[in-house]
Amino acid sequence: MNLQALIKGLTISDRRGRFENTITGVVADSRAIRPGNVFVAVRGLTHDGHQHIGSALDRGAKAVVAEEWPESVGDRAAGVDIVLVPDTRRALGAVAANFHGQPSRKLHVAGITGTNGKTTVSYLLESIVKAAGRKVGVLGTVEARFGHKKLDLGHTTPGAVELHRLLAAMVDEGVTHAILEVSSHALDQQRTAGVHFKVAGYTNLSRDHLDYHKTLETYFEAKARLFSDGLRKSRARGRMAVVNIDDERGSELVERWGGKALRVSLDPDADAEVKVLEAEYGLLGTKARILTSKGEWDIETTLIGPYNLANTCLAVGLALAMGFSKARILKGLSVLERVPGRMERIPDEQERTVLVDYAHSPDALEKVLSALKPHCTGRLVVVFGAGGERDAEKREPMGRAVAAAADQVLITNDNPRGEDPNDIAAALADGLRAEGLEQGATLGAVERGFAVELDRQSAIHQAVDFIEPGDVLLIAGKGHEATQVIGDRRYRFDDREVARRALEGLPADDIEEDIRPEDVVEVSEDVEGAVADGEDVAQPKEDT
Repeated sequence: MNLQALIKGLTISDRRGRFENTITGVVADSRAIRPGNVFVAVRGLTHDGHQHIGSALDRGAKAVVAEEWPESVGDRAAGVDIVLVPDTRRALGAVAANFHGQPSRKLHVAGITGTNGKTTVSYLLESIVKAAGRKVGVLGTVEARFGHKKLDLGHTTPGAVELHRLLAAMVDEGVTHAILEVSSHALDQQRTAGVHFKVAGYTNLSRDHLDYHKTLETYFEAKARLFSDGLRKSRARGRMAVVNIDDERGSELVERWGGKALRVSLDPDADAEVKVLEAEYGLLGTKARILTSKGEWDIETTLIGPYNLANTCLAVGLALAMGFSKARILKGLSVLERVPGRMERIPDEQERTVLVDYAHSPDALEKVLSALKPHCTGRLVVVFGAGGERDAEKREPMGRAVAAAADQVLITNDNPRGEDPNDIAAALADGLRAEGLEQGATLGAVERGFAVELDRQSAIHQAVDFIEPGDVLLIAGKGHEATQVIGDRRYRFDDREVARRALEGLPADDIEEDIRPEDVVEVSEDVEGAVADGEDVAQPKEDT
């Protein structure tokens, strides 16, 4: 492909060259350049790709997309096509989309954003698409999957070059519908630039990732870009926003979008196109009667709690917006058995209730525990921690949220990274004490209390040994994650596997360091997205 075709649709401020070079690839990391590539110089928080244009040229780049003239490279730019644009992050997505033949325009693309619930909604919608006999691809927090492929992405939403490559691979596999979990980091860094969304869904907004966004308002503004930018600039026919208006920012998003919208609510009196008329909740799932534009429906799902019914209704709204029938939607909801690491029940012959969930923010913990509390005939026991080197201000509120519902709590490590686990535990303990829990030496030492066991495997075994039939044990924070980050080391660790061993009466397993090649990440000098800013792309919960 020549550069002229590659830059189609870009806002160009200046250009230099004959534009006759054949372009063999699109790259934003100068170290990954191969002869014939176009190098897009992206600015990060701590690294600037413009400083590495010379390196890209030395490696054989035949074209450069930048925001300013690379005067320092001198004669090395001879014969190289140069294109100047106002924003190379946005340009990167457009160039990648052109290089791969605009794959999103050949797919029905659904984007889902929000603090919590994206993964659950994506699994629900995927199940509906499959029930309709269509081929579906998903890019999300757990993995990328389409056809027979399953890939660990590292990010919830991959970088622009990888994103369009994966969408093109979906097209090649015969996929018709693509579902994207779209993180606030991705929207802020314009990783979805060039994607043509047919529908965009919004779940909710609560405190998270303020180590990156700094304020809740800037966090919301990042989420809003899926509608004000991504959906508005899409060329897909019948574009529609599907929004949970029970969230206080939901109606604002509908107004900002200004186009066709489908509102979702748990309130039977709400002005919403999909709303719940009545519901029955339990530890084995949820039954509800909902009102839709297609009439009243009775739905049934294995998912637990009101917040998951809200997720289910959002998936119903997205499916309706994409044109699926009542029969296909109800079938898709009924056949989904579980969402990995989201209120995932661990089987037990003694019928003890042990659930693993990804909740790692105050709001998520409150919603999960309030869903469990009414159905707990015994004690509600929680094992949880908080990630290190992330938003430290949410730790005490996390403790408060847990203490408001739990009878017994065990504080443990989540992914402490380079932070002192004792400091993290102390902040969580402050929140527990503030809500009246007393610290004891061990689990159950006081009637309503907490203890600290920083070895997560030992904590899970202790909690499983402690509970009896009628109790409910929630292991919160890591969900589907299969590794734990302690210091600068990554270890194989899966809450679900540890809980299974504990329930089966097996001893604690040896925790081995995880040295899979895909988990060995180098910090790029100029690559797009979080890597450009010195982040480890494989870090759990970096990007939701």
